[in-house]
Amino acid sequence: YTVMISSQNSIETLSSFSREICRGDLTNLGKSVQSFLNGLSLLNSQNFPDYSESKIALKIIEIIQSKKNKLTDINKDLHKYFEKEPFGIEPEVINFYLILLTAIGKIILKARGGDKIDLNNLKEKFRNMAQFETINYAQLHQNLSYDFAERLLNTIGLSGAMIRIERNRMEIFKQYKEKIYSFKKVVADTSEII
Repeated sequence: YTVMISSQNSIETLSSFSREICRGDLTNLGKSVQSFLNGLSLLNSQNFPDYSESKIALKIIEIIQSKKNKLTDINKDLHKYFEKEPFGIEPEVINFYLILLTAIGKIILKARGGDKIDLNNLKEKFRNMAQFETINYAQLHQNLSYDFAERLLNTIGLSGAMIRIERNRMEIFKQYKEKIYSFKKVVADTSEII
């Protein structure tokens, strides 16, 4: 890893990185988080979180997908699998992958008692890695219709069809944010003139 992680600091370090991801502004991550994500092949060329080049993240998704509509037991199905050769990955690091996959809307986490943690409530419900003592399950997030998003993107002059291609979603989202910023700037500049 690009950051020194040991048994003494793993929960604290990964909790800090996870909280930054959970804030919701994935376009403005700190350098240490970006460096760590890059080391895990979880960052694209625009410095935006992207799992499409990460063999570990893709394997996590494959394992979760193999369960179909059933819940994936994080400890039994993921931690135990990745602890073995050829991976040898600590459970806390797998939990970090799960937080990132939740933050980008790919999976849902479920705690004992049925409490659901997803993209919509991650910022409010996730505090630190110690919560994985009660977060026991993961499940794929059901794909939502992208019709509205596609129409909105087309209306503001972007290629809305890009939203339907998973590997392009983060890039089109970044373009959307830039376009909205430029609209705000034009409105502010016009207000000053008037």
